[in-house]
Amino acid sequence: MDEKWTALAREAALGAEHLGIGATAIGKANYAQVAYYHQAFFALSVGMERSSKLALALAGLLESDAFPSSAKLKSYGHDLRRLISDVEAAAFQHGAATGGSGACRAPSEPVHTSILNTLTDFSRNVTRYYNLESLTETSGTDPVLRWYTDVIKPVLEERYHARYRKARERKADVVSAMMSRHTVVHAHLEDGTLVTDFADLVRHRAAVDFAAPWVRMNVLHFARFLGECVSALGGACQGRGYNVPDFSEFYRIYLAPDRAFRSNVTWSIHT
Repeated sequence: MDEKWTALAREAALGAEHLGIGATAIGKANYAQVAYYHQAFFALSVGMERSSKLALALAGLLESDAFPSSAKLKSYGHDLRRLISDVEAAAFQHGAATGGSGACRAPSEPVHTSILNTLTDFSRNVTRYYNLESLTETSGTDPVLRWYTDVIKPVLEERYHARYRKARERKADVVSAMMSRHTVVHAHLEDGTLVTDFADLVRHRAAVDFAAPWVRMNVLHFARFLGECVSALGGACQGRGYNVPDFSEFYRIYLAPDRAFRSNVTWSIHT
């Protein structure tokens, strides 16, 4: 058994599956199921970090006929911003990028920057322990609040047009009329706002549910980018005679169009 081939395959499976776990969880997250936000943050940060370091390991093999040392890869820490930037640079250096097609180009719209910044701070422990630290400290930013403010709200501002909003709010008003007389509401939204009016709560949930497919799509843009880069760099290694796996087998599900990112709610390399 080729131990290095096996290690590469297992690392690809680990990184790719965590990207799917995170994408699935973020599509389910809402104020009432807040644990999905944290599940998504953990899984996405792991999936992005491990996939990025795998790509850089392959780039190192192409550069020096040897994989980079453990110390070199560890020197990145959990800095997802730096990792994504260096993966993009490595892809261009080794001819993995394909000009104007967008392949191996890191997502760079404002919403992508917000996603990357939020996940980087979570990964680097800036916000990861917010809940526990808030018991004794007043500083720090809630990662859920930041995600809602910097990712979900901009998506709603761009996508939640009047025709969608009015239709959903009419449905919310119908539900509220049926339930509000028999329901006591005391809920905190993602940004910490206390809501005691049932109609306001239903309207908020309708908006977040509307945003979910678009948020998932933007998250999966990073999975597509990493899948393209790992697969291309792996192919370049194979072209030089190195015995490495076909990484597209692990990341194939992410080499999909945006409409699939929006419509498919469950993401796993094992399905």
